[in-house]
Amino acid sequence: MLPVLLDFGFLKIYTFGVFLVLAFFWGSFFLWKNITSTSYKEDELFDGLFFSLIGGLLIGRLLYIVLHFSDFGFDILRFILINGYPGMHFIGFVFGFLIFWYVFTASKKISYLKCIDYIIPPLFLALAIGKMGSFFSGSEIGAQTTFFISLAYPNLDGARHLTPFYESLLFFLGSFVTFRYIFIIRKEKLHEGFNLIFFLWYFSLIQFVFDPLKAFRTMVQNTSIEMIISGILLLTWTVYFIYYFRNAIYGFIRSLTKKIKINNFENHMTKKDDIRKKLESEKNTIVVQLRTLKQSDPFEDPTHVTDNASVDTDVREQEAHQRIEAEMNTLKKRFHDIDIALDRLEKGLYGICKRCNKSIPAKRLELIPETINCVSCEEDLKK
Repeated sequence: MLPVLLDFGFLKIYTFGVFLVLAFFWGSFFLWKNITSTSYKEDELFDGLFFSLIGGLLIGRLLYIVLHFSDFGFDILRFILINGYPGMHFIGFVFGFLIFWYVFTASKKISYLKCIDYIIPPLFLALAIGKMGSFFSGSEIGAQTTFFISLAYPNLDGARHLTPFYESLLFFLGSFVTFRYIFIIRKEKLHEGFNLIFFLWYFSLIQFVFDPLKAFRTMVQNTSIEMIISGILLLTWTVYFIYYFRNAIYGFIRSLTKKIKINNFENHMTKKDDIRKKLESEKNTIVVQLRTLKQSDPFEDPTHVTDNASVDTDVREQEAHQRIEAEMNTLKKRFHDIDIALDRLEKGLYGICKRCNKSIPAKRLELIPETINCVSCEEDLKK
């Protein structure tokens, strides 16, 4: 990392300071581009920008002092001398900026919600560049990790998460998304001030997710202050989003449920067709078997009545006839059972025990597709 970008001996240019300047100028330029397409006065909004920046720095500094009061005590000079006693609470700065912007717009009788939609994309951009400066300068360091994407810092043990770099990328994404939202808001598809709501939710989400990946956190009784604040805000705005998009969410759930029902119905119909084909195939097989058995029955031979066979032959033919007749009766009963199973299939009762109304195990249906009773009921019927 490079804390000092240039060192002229009598003058040092800090990397983080350079990125802060870039954040200010690029954010200001982006704001100017946004307001050129509106009826707002440029000089008036830039007055609000400087006023809000001062307010953000003030609130961020005060919150940092409160959370690290043991380092400052009641020494006013330490409060003021940022160079000697550095520190700025990031969340405090952001919310200080938004609060002072509200104060400014209220004093100028400008619609805060309408105006803030154009402020949020440049604010996201400035935060993204600032976080990138934290990464390259090493002023913000990630927690130790064994993750393959990591970075080693001088005088620090182990590899570290690229936490500020990740945050920067997400803030750049937030800038792009909220810029696109401006056009949707202009078409009145989203209400005025939606960018602010999205910013508060998205910002809280990033802070909540990445705070555990930071090396130096503000802890009170083993609990991160940033986690508490961002967690409360994240929960609050998530509930708001659910309420705001309740109709869309309900419509999506209904649509998803309908698709699931359709898929289940289609799967059911496919399965039903497969079962029907299997049962029909079993019936055809039985028909062939019955025909074969009938042809092999000696009593079906036209010469059987007139032949003068011996007594032993007659006995053998009688036994063969009885055996074939028993097999045919069994097949006919099974044929009848298949017809019943097909009828129950059409009525949506296939696979349900006729006696106890419980589901018949799939393995039993696979072995005996025409069965209409479960094992226990079948055994009871045989008793």
